Amino acid sequence: MILRYRLLVKGGLAVVSRTFNDPHAEECVRATLTATGVTGACCVQGFIREGGPDRVVVTEANARVGGGFPAAVAAGADYVGQLLRGLFRQDVNHDRLTYKSDVTLTKYVETLTASEGKSR
Repeated sequence: MILRYRLLVKGGLAVVSRTFNDPHAEECVRATLTATGVTGACCVQGFIREGGPDRVVVTEANARVGGGFPAAVAAGADYVGQLLRGLFRQDVNHDRLTYKSDVTLTKYVETLTASEGKSR
């Protein structure tokens, strides 16, 4: 499990994100995955609020690779390698999914379009 803040979102995509550690947030994500039965790649999103018993609020869980996975890779996690191991029914080495906290990744996203017909 790799935790990251979505610091800047454009068009639904996290373009700036930073990894972090938070045992309570990890516990909430694990509880969500257990409750839903999701195994493998899953992007769990939510909010961390200041104080109170419900400090971590999970809003969704998507059984897919999250768009911010490059932040996990930049922070040292063997995300792609372990995902492939799981897909091919090999044991996932969770020790290879450890990562450094406070690694910030900024992505640049450009959309190219194609058109048909003559240009005017």
